[in-house]
Amino acid sequence: MSNLKELKNRITSVKSTQKITSAMKMVAASRLKRAQEAAEAARPYAERMGRMMASVLGNPGAVVGGSKLLSGTGSDGVHLIVVVTSDRGLCGGFNSSISRASRQRIREQYLDADRQDLADQEQYELDLLQEFLPVALDEAAIAALIDAAIAQTGATSMKDMGKVMGVLKPQVQGRADVGALSATIKAKLQ
Repeated sequence: MSNLKELKNRITSVKSTQKITSAMKMVAASRLKRAQEAAEAARPYAERMGRMMASVLGNPGAVVGGSKLLSGTGSDGVHLIVVVTSDRGLCGGFNSSISRASRQRIREQYLDADRQDLADQEQYELDLLQEFLPVALDEAAIAALIDAAIAQTGATSMKDMGKVMGVLKPQVQGRADVGALSATIKAKLQ
């Protein structure tokens, strides 16, 4: 009799697992569909951006009264730098790094063109931005902060992740990707 009861329990367990697996497949399919729709919705934007850049690069002098920055002077000494940053949440460190790197590149271009006055002005603005833009944390600094937060909170498992994040968020805000931070904490707490 016990074998028959065990068999029935096993069948019930397998059916329950099948239901859960089926539900997980439906959730995954739904997420995949949303991701595909988002990618397809972004396609016209990407195509338009590509056409605009091709137009600017292909025929910059076609705009009557257009900017000298775009039309140039006919020499190879004219450069156009297009800076693109993210507008998604919690990307302050990324945007700050892009801004800093672009300013530094512009300064180098001025120095290459023997325009010390413009290079000095760009350096002044870069120094001013340094005061206000947060410096992105490197992986070693993030790991050290996570270890300190885990020690401070006494976290030992995933149940304590909220405590660790509560300690870390004010310290890394705008200087690190919170998603990557969360993944690193999960790896350390498992």
